[in-house]
Amino acid sequence: VSTFVNAVADWYCRFEHQTPPDRIFIYVCMFCNNQWRLLGDQTPQTAYLRDAFESRLKWLKARGGAMIVLLDTWNKPRYTTRLWCLWEVYLARRLEVPLQFAMPPAEAQTFKA
Repeated sequence: VSTFVNAVADWYCRFEHQTPPDRIFIYVCMFCNNQWRLLGDQTPQTAYLRDAFESRLKWLKARGGAMIVLLDTWNKPRYTTRLWCLWEVYLARRLEVPLQFAMPPAEAQTFKA
């Protein structure tokens, strides 16, 4: 939990001057989507998850928003080991939704070093 909180807090500090706080909307797919369903057969639930995420990205793009990619580490992020996460990036790029990256400040410091 601290990785998530620290990364999002750091992201907010870097981007708060670009967007008023009351216009920031953070959608965390792992809390909203049962991603394990995507690994099974193509069922109506799988199609729903796919369509729901795509519609959320389109909504975000229409409002000038960006997708935040949360990395736990810079050298071997778990994000890049999960098929769903890679698919999220693929879909965001296909829809031309900007990407912004966030990681805990301590990890960002080791990247800069």
